[in-house]
Amino acid sequence: MAAVAKVMVNKALGTAASVYCSFVGQKLGNFGLRYEDIMIKTPEVEEALELQDPHVNTGRIRRIKRGADLSFKRKQFSDYAPEGTDLKIFRAEIIPMVEKINARDQEFELLNKGW
Repeated sequence: MAAVAKVMVNKALGTAASVYCSFVGQKLGNFGLRYEDIMIKTPEVEEALELQDPHVNTGRIRRIKRGADLSFKRKQFSDYAPEGTDLKIFRAEIIPMVEKINARDQEFELLNKGW
């Protein structure tokens, strides 16, 4: 019985997640941003940004500035972008590095505990 409930919950969460992703993607696309551009700057994110190639950080800064400018002017990215521009909103460039940093920190914590 528990397995059936687990399957139903996973299916409901998957549906809710896809709806949420499409909503967030649409809002980010209005300003020409990517999902990683709105990540909160934690120490792990800061370190990941320092370790990335400079073009990743430069692109992120430019997208954030452009998004702020479009928001201020109350315009949308589609007003200025060429037709057929693919934003790749959920492209992962920073998140894999953040996951590696978190795994490294957990390993340090375990080693310091003496496990």
